[in-house]
Amino acid sequence: VSGSKRCARGPMTDPASRALAFSDAGEPRFWWHHLPRGDYVPPLYANLSDKEWQLMQAWFEETNGTNLVGECAVPIMSLLQGLVMGSSIRRIVQLGTHAGYSALLLGFFLRQMGASQGLCTFEIGEPLRDFTCGWIERAGLSGQIHVELRRSPDPLSPQLARD
Repeated sequence: VSGSKRCARGPMTDPASRALAFSDAGEPRFWWHHLPRGDYVPPLYANLSDKEWQLMQAWFEETNGTNLVGECAVPIMSLLQGLVMGSSIRRIVQLGTHAGYSALLLGFFLRQMGASQGLCTFEIGEPLRDFTCGWIERAGLSGQIHVELRRSPDPLSPQLARD
Protein backbone atom coordinates (compact mmCIF):
# COMPACT_ATOMS: atom_id res chain seq x y z
CA VAL A 1 0.00 0.00 0.00
CA SER A 2 1.37 3.33 -0.97
CA GLY A 3 2.96 5.10 1.97
CA SER A 4 3.23 1.98 4.09
CA LYS A 5 6.69 1.27 5.46
CA ARG A 6 5.87 -2.39 5.90
CA CYS A 7 4.76 -2.86 2.29
CA ALA A 8 7.80 -1.07 0.95
CA ARG A 9 9.96 -4.03 2.01
CA GLY A 10 8.34 -6.28 -0.57
CA PRO A 11 5.83 -9.12 -0.59
CA MET A 12 4.95 -10.58 2.78
CA THR A 13 4.80 -14.30 3.19
CA ASP A 14 3.79 -14.39 6.87
CA PRO A 15 -0.02 -14.17 7.06
CA ALA A 16 0.32 -12.72 10.58
CA SER A 17 1.89 -9.59 9.08
CA ARG A 18 -0.93 -8.96 6.59
CA ALA A 19 -3.01 -6.80 8.94
CA LEU A 20 0.07 -4.72 9.64
CA ALA A 21 0.36 -3.90 5.95
CA PHE A 22 -2.46 -1.38 6.38
CA SER A 23 -1.73 -0.18 9.91
CA ASP A 24 0.53 2.64 8.70
CA ALA A 25 -1.75 3.66 5.82
CA GLY A 26 -3.56 6.91 6.49
CA GLU A 27 -6.27 6.51 3.85
CA PRO A 28 -9.83 6.38 5.25
CA ARG A 29 -10.49 3.10 3.42
CA PHE A 30 -8.27 1.31 5.97
CA TRP A 31 -10.23 2.43 9.04
CA TRP A 32 -10.73 -1.14 10.26
CA HIS A 33 -6.98 -1.64 10.59
CA HIS A 34 -6.75 1.29 13.01
CA LEU A 35 -9.33 -0.01 15.48
CA PRO A 36 -8.18 -0.81 19.00
CA ARG A 37 -7.36 -4.51 19.26
CA GLY A 38 -7.30 -4.75 15.45
CA ASP A 39 -3.72 -5.99 15.43
CA TYR A 40 -4.60 -9.43 14.08
CA VAL A 41 -5.26 -10.73 10.61
CA PRO A 42 -8.95 -11.25 9.88
CA PRO A 43 -9.62 -14.70 8.37
CA LEU A 44 -10.66 -12.84 5.22
CA TYR A 45 -6.98 -12.07 4.54
CA ALA A 46 -5.32 -14.88 6.52
CA ASN A 47 -7.07 -17.46 4.35
CA LEU A 48 -5.52 -16.11 1.13
CA SER A 49 -2.50 -17.73 -0.47
CA ASP A 50 0.67 -15.63 -0.74
CA LYS A 51 -0.02 -15.08 -4.44
CA GLU A 52 -3.63 -13.98 -3.74
CA TRP A 53 -2.48 -11.65 -0.97
CA GLN A 54 0.17 -10.09 -3.22
CA LEU A 55 -2.48 -9.55 -5.88
CA MET A 56 -4.76 -7.83 -3.35
CA GLN A 57 -1.88 -5.57 -2.26
CA ALA A 58 -1.31 -4.62 -5.90
CA TRP A 59 -5.07 -4.05 -6.32
CA PHE A 60 -5.08 -1.68 -3.31
CA GLU A 61 -2.07 0.20 -4.70
CA GLU A 62 -3.67 0.65 -8.11
CA THR A 63 -7.10 1.63 -6.79
CA ASN A 64 -5.46 4.14 -4.42
CA GLY A 65 -3.54 5.63 -7.35
CA THR A 66 -6.58 5.81 -9.63
CA ASN A 67 -9.02 6.95 -6.92
CA LEU A 68 -11.21 3.87 -7.28
CA VAL A 69 -11.94 3.66 -3.57
CA GLY A 70 -15.41 2.43 -2.71
CA GLU A 71 -15.20 -1.21 -1.75
CA CYS A 72 -17.04 -2.76 1.16
CA ALA A 73 -14.99 -3.08 4.33
CA VAL A 74 -13.46 -5.96 6.27
CA PRO A 75 -16.54 -6.56 8.49
CA ILE A 76 -18.92 -6.97 5.54
CA MET A 77 -16.56 -9.20 3.56
CA SER A 78 -15.87 -11.25 6.70
CA LEU A 79 -19.60 -11.82 7.08
CA LEU A 80 -19.88 -12.84 3.42
CA GLN A 81 -16.89 -15.17 3.78
CA GLY A 82 -18.54 -16.93 6.72
CA LEU A 83 -21.89 -17.15 4.92
CA VAL A 84 -20.48 -18.40 1.60
CA MET A 85 -17.82 -20.78 2.88
CA GLY A 86 -19.68 -21.87 6.01
CA SER A 87 -22.80 -22.73 4.02
CA SER A 88 -21.00 -24.03 0.93
CA ILE A 89 -22.78 -21.48 -1.27
CA ARG A 90 -21.50 -22.05 -4.79
CA ARG A 91 -23.70 -19.72 -6.83
CA ILE A 92 -23.72 -15.98 -6.17
CA VAL A 93 -25.18 -13.02 -8.04
CA GLN A 94 -23.64 -9.63 -7.36
CA LEU A 95 -25.18 -6.34 -8.41
CA GLY A 96 -22.35 -3.89 -9.05
CA THR A 97 -18.64 -4.60 -8.93
CA HIS A 98 -17.21 -1.08 -8.62
CA ALA A 99 -13.48 -1.89 -8.88
CA GLY A 100 -13.74 -5.59 -8.07
CA TYR A 101 -12.67 -5.95 -4.40
CA SER A 102 -15.58 -8.14 -3.35
CA ALA A 103 -15.65 -9.96 -6.70
CA LEU A 104 -11.99 -10.92 -6.29
CA LEU A 105 -12.44 -12.09 -2.71
CA LEU A 106 -15.63 -14.00 -3.54
CA GLY A 107 -13.77 -15.59 -6.45
CA PHE A 108 -10.95 -16.65 -4.12
CA PHE A 109 -13.52 -18.20 -1.74
CA LEU A 110 -15.17 -20.07 -4.60
CA ARG A 111 -11.84 -21.31 -5.92
CA GLN A 112 -10.86 -22.55 -2.42
CA MET A 113 -14.17 -24.44 -2.33
CA GLY A 114 -13.56 -25.98 -5.77
CA ALA A 115 -16.56 -24.17 -7.26
CA SER A 116 -16.49 -23.03 -10.88
CA GLN A 117 -18.63 -20.39 -12.55
CA GLY A 118 -20.03 -19.50 -9.14
CA LEU A 119 -20.20 -15.70 -9.34
CA CYS A 120 -22.17 -13.71 -11.89
CA THR A 121 -21.73 -10.00 -11.31
CA PHE A 122 -23.48 -7.16 -13.11
CA GLU A 123 -21.84 -3.79 -13.74
CA ILE A 124 -23.38 -0.87 -15.61
CA GLY A 125 -20.18 1.08 -16.18
CA GLU A 126 -17.97 -0.14 -18.99
CA PRO A 127 -14.73 1.32 -17.52
CA LEU A 128 -15.40 -0.35 -14.14
CA ARG A 129 -16.32 -3.62 -15.85
CA ASP A 130 -13.10 -3.53 -17.87
CA PHE A 131 -11.02 -2.68 -14.79
CA THR A 132 -12.57 -5.54 -12.82
CA CYS A 133 -12.22 -8.02 -15.69
CA GLY A 134 -8.52 -7.18 -15.94
CA TRP A 135 -8.00 -8.01 -12.27
CA ILE A 136 -10.09 -11.18 -12.54
CA GLU A 137 -7.84 -12.34 -15.39
CA ARG A 138 -4.73 -11.39 -13.45
CA ALA A 139 -5.99 -13.39 -10.44
CA GLY A 140 -6.75 -16.43 -12.59
CA LEU A 141 -10.42 -16.32 -11.58
CA SER A 142 -12.07 -16.47 -15.00
CA GLY A 143 -13.27 -19.97 -14.15
CA GLN A 144 -15.10 -18.67 -11.08
CA ILE A 145 -16.40 -15.23 -12.12
CA HIS A 146 -18.43 -13.90 -15.03
CA VAL A 147 -18.91 -10.12 -15.34
CA GLU A 148 -21.89 -8.83 -17.32
CA LEU A 149 -22.10 -5.27 -18.64
CA ARG A 150 -25.79 -4.90 -17.95
CA ARG A 151 -28.28 -3.34 -15.58
CA SER A 152 -29.80 -5.79 -13.12
CA PRO A 153 -33.42 -4.82 -14.04
CA ASP A 154 -32.75 -5.81 -17.67
CA PRO A 155 -35.20 -8.64 -18.53
CA LEU A 156 -32.26 -10.84 -19.61
CA SER A 157 -30.39 -10.49 -16.32
CA PRO A 158 -32.16 -13.27 -14.37
CA GLN A 159 -31.54 -15.81 -17.13
CA LEU A 160 -27.91 -14.76 -17.50
CA ALA A 161 -27.43 -15.16 -13.75
CA ARG A 162 -29.01 -18.65 -13.83
CA ASP A 163 -26.88 -19.70 -16.80
